[in-house]
Amino acid sequence: MGRIFLTLTLLTLWATPALAGPGGIVRSPVVLWALIILAPILVPIAIYVYLKERKQVKKTEKDLARLASVYSQYQWLTLRDRAQDTFRWIWSEWSKGKFDESRQFATEWYWSNQQLLLDEWESKGLENVCDLHKIYSIQPLFVAHNSESENNKGSRVVIKINAEVWDFLRNKSTQKIVKGEDKAGSLETLWTFLWDGERWLLDRIEEGTLSLEYAKIANIVPEVLNAPASAYNPGK
Repeated sequence: MGRIFLTLTLLTLWATPALAGPGGIVRSPVVLWALIILAPILVPIAIYVYLKERKQVKKTEKDLARLASVYSQYQWLTLRDRAQDTFRWIWSEWSKGKFDESRQFATEWYWSNQQLLLDEWESKGLENVCDLHKIYSIQPLFVAHNSESENNKGSRVVIKINAEVWDFLRNKSTQKIVKGEDKAGSLETLWTFLWDGERWLLDRIEEGTLSLEYAKIANIVPEVLNAPASAYNPGK
C-alpha cells in the first residue's frame, strides 16, 4: 500500500519538470490538505496506476531474462548495477555543478545538455543544493531491443528509480530557496539507458509521473523470444 500512496502523492505534483536536480527535476513538497480533499478521486486512480506499473515491471523482468539468454547486456543484475552506479555518479557530479567525471556513464547529448543547464543557472546566480541519501528501489519498466543495427546499438531500457534525496534550488546571493525545500524526501524518476554497442549510457531522466505512459507501451523484443522456449536455442 505504501507504493499506492506514493503514486497518490505524485499525482498531486506539478506536471511540468521543475528546474533543479539531475534531469532538471526537483523533489516537490507534498500538499497534505490536497491529498485529503482529493482522496476519494485519486485513490482509485492511484490503485490503477500501481497495478498497471506492477504488471509492466513483471513483464519487463521476464522480457529481459529472455533477451539475456541471447544477449548478455540484458542480464538484470548487471543492468541494475550499471543503473545504480550511474545514479550515484550523476547525483554526486550534479552537486558539484559539473559533469567531467560522469561522462563515462552518459551519452554525449545528455552530458552536454545537463552542463548547459548548470551553466545557465550559474549565469543567473542560482545553485542546486542536492545530495543522495538512499536508494529505495530500482525496477525495469520498459525495454526496446534494436536488432537492425550493428551490435544492437540504440537498444533502450527505461528504469524506475525511487530514492531519498536532498534537493533544492537557491539564489547564491540571498540564499533564498526558489524551488524545492530544505529537507530530504522521496523522489521517483525514470532513467533511460541506450546501448552503444559496448555499454549502457544514460540518455535522459524523466519524472516518475510518466511511468504510466511507459506501462501502456508493449516492450519491443525479437518475435522468436516471444515464442515458447522450445522454439529457439538460447545458446546460439
